[in-house]
Amino acid sequence: AAAGQGITWKHGLNTAVTGTSAPIGDHQTEGVKVAIKAIADAGGPTIQLSVNDHKGGDVNASVNGVRRLITQEGIQSLTTSWSGCTIALFPVLAENKLMTYWSGGANPAVVNQPYIWSTMMFFAIGPCPGSLAWLAKTYPNAKKLAIIGASDAGTDAVDKVAPQIW
Repeated sequence: AAAGQGITWKHGLNTAVTGTSAPIGDHQTEGVKVAIKAIADAGGPTIQLSVNDHKGGDVNASVNGVRRLITQEGIQSLTTSWSGCTIALFPVLAENKLMTYWSGGANPAVVNQPYIWSTMMFFAIGPCPGSLAWLAKTYPNAKKLAIIGASDAGTDAVDKVAPQIW
């Protein structure tokens, strides 16, 4: 019960289902489905998934589709991708206080945005120096830095900038 078993949670996914970017959206959708199953298998809540097709970057399809997921599907959280599609959602997400996980498109526009958790932001090349400066100020006695995860969006940040600065 402490893990959420017995609870039903409605989660939305805003990705490319059609268009030239559909293969990326297919992988994202399958990844979310794997996570949903793993959560259920671990005794967590039942997660119902609703998907919006932003057609590989169409801002109007993103905003209108996510509004539909909120008002008609009743989603309680969202995963989204693509910078333009996600940045356009900021007012909608704040208005609806919808916790959102931005799984792609590292962009400094996300800094200090309410209800957005960017999974690629921290070690993208642009924000890497500032992120490390914040870490050094917040944890002045830290001696080691571990970077966990894929580096596809921040290879130079992980391989060059972080080691040099740290």
